[in-house]
Amino acid sequence: ILVVTGPTVILPLLRQSKLERRSATFLKWEAIVNDPIGATLTLLILSYLLLSTSMSGADAIWTLTWRTFVGALVASALGAAVPFALRWMFRHNLVPEYLKTPMLLSGVIAVYSAGNAFQPETGLIGATLFGVVLANIEVTGLQQLTRFKESLAIFLVSGIFITLTADIDRETIANISTPLILTTLAILFVARPMAIYLATISTNMNWREQLLVGWIGPRGVVAAAIAGIA
Repeated sequence: ILVVTGPTVILPLLRQSKLERRSATFLKWEAIVNDPIGATLTLLILSYLLLSTSMSGADAIWTLTWRTFVGALVASALGAAVPFALRWMFRHNLVPEYLKTPMLLSGVIAVYSAGNAFQPETGLIGATLFGVVLANIEVTGLQQLTRFKESLAIFLVSGIFITLTADIDRETIANISTPLILTTLAILFVARPMAIYLATISTNMNWREQLLVGWIGPRGVVAAAIAGIA
C-alpha cells in the first residue's frame, strides 16, 4: 500500500506545475507502473493470509502462485495483443468511427476482467500493459478516447474519494497516535528519498532530479481503495 504513488494525483499536479519534461516523465511513469504492482502485491498478501486459514502455508503459496501466474500471463498476453487487433480492425474500416472509443474502452475492460477471473487484481497488470502498448502504436480514435477518459476519470475518482472518506468517523481520527505520525514522517522524509536514491544509483539521473522525485510521492485513489479493502 505504501509504495504506490498514484497517477490520479501525479498527473494533475504535473499538468498544473509545468515541470521540466525529463523530471515529469520520471514521476509520471513511476506512478503508472507502481500502481498495478503495489495493488497486486497487497492483494497477494491478503489472499495468502485468507487462504492460510483454510489450508497449510505451503498449499496456500502454491495455490496463490499458480492463480497469479495464470492470471498475469493471460492479462499480459491480452494486454499486448488486443491493442494490435484493434488497430488492425480500425485500419481496415471494420469499426465505424463512432464506435472506436467504445471499442477501445471495452478492450481494456475485457483485458482487466480476464486477468481478474483467475486472481483478483492481476487484471491491473494487463490493463496497464494495454495502455502502454496503445500509447506507442498509431491507433486512430485515440484522441477521442483520451478526452473521454479524462472526463470519466474525474467523475469516477471524485466519487471514489467521497465514498472512501465518508466511512471515516471521529473515533478513527482520534486514534491517530504519535507513533503513527512518526511513521508517516519517516516514510515521507527518510524511506521515500532513500528508495529513490537506491533505485537510481546506476542511472543518468542527476542529484537534483533524485531530490525532486524523492520529495514528491503522493498517494492516490488506488492506495486509498486498497487500504480500504485491507
